[in-house]
Amino acid sequence: MADYIMQMKKEIREKTAYFISFNLFLLVILLVNIGVLPNNIVSNLSLLSSIFVAGFSILTFAGDFYRFLDKTIGKCCEYNVQKISLYIVKELTKPCSGCEFDIDFDNINQENDELRKINFSKIMDLFYKFIPPDHTERERSFAYFTDYYITLNYLVVSLIFLVISLVIVLSAGKTKPNFVWGIIMVYVLMVIFSALLCRRYSHMLIYPTKSQIQEILTTKREELLELLPKYRICCKKQGQLIPCYQSGKCPLIPKERKPNEDKHQD
Repeated sequence: MADYIMQMKKEIREKTAYFISFNLFLLVILLVNIGVLPNNIVSNLSLLSSIFVAGFSILTFAGDFYRFLDKTIGKCCEYNVQKISLYIVKELTKPCSGCEFDIDFDNINQENDELRKINFSKIMDLFYKFIPPDHTERERSFAYFTDYYITLNYLVVSLIFLVISLVIVLSAGKTKPNFVWGIIMVYVLMVIFSALLCRRYSHMLIYPTKSQIQEILTTKREELLELLPKYRICCKKQGQLIPCYQSGKCPLIPKERKPNEDKHQD
């Protein structure tokens, strides 16, 4: 899985850097046309190259910035990483929905919030235990997430350049040629197109996950029921958070198979 992640990060950085360079190219043309920069090809190309190198360096050191965008702007999308993870946890713990000992996470307090985070992490570990790194749907999921992150970057970059160009043009205080407003319109179209692509790829994120969950709940259901009590944490004993199977109350374990707490220390 590490190879997929590295490949995804590389593709996101490269395509974002190229997109930034295109936006910089348009910005330089705009600055030349309103008289902010001299109409000198050599000096302008030198400036553009310097800015591009600086931008690529920033992307190298802040390569995971797309994760911050996913946690902020991604909340407005149909699906993002958090929503996909919540879907996984909800579906895999459906066999526990009728358990009378289950903690009501909707009634949030500090203790339950801590329990929710621990339980969330453990169930995600269980999900990845069922889905091997070379699984076809996992490959498809990485491909969709890569496209989603790239378009998210495109949206933010094009929006930033649109704001910058508008501020520069409006503050120049001169009659603007139609060509300048044409560049502004290109920025506007890039923002709209990036937003539409981001929305489209966000919608597609759920497809591989649904397929993987369906496979687990059908072909691997028995193994899920056996492992779920060992991964899920919803009980507290003597002040310590413990997996469900250690509580001796989990209804997923047949009474004749319920182990003593001392025999199941992993």
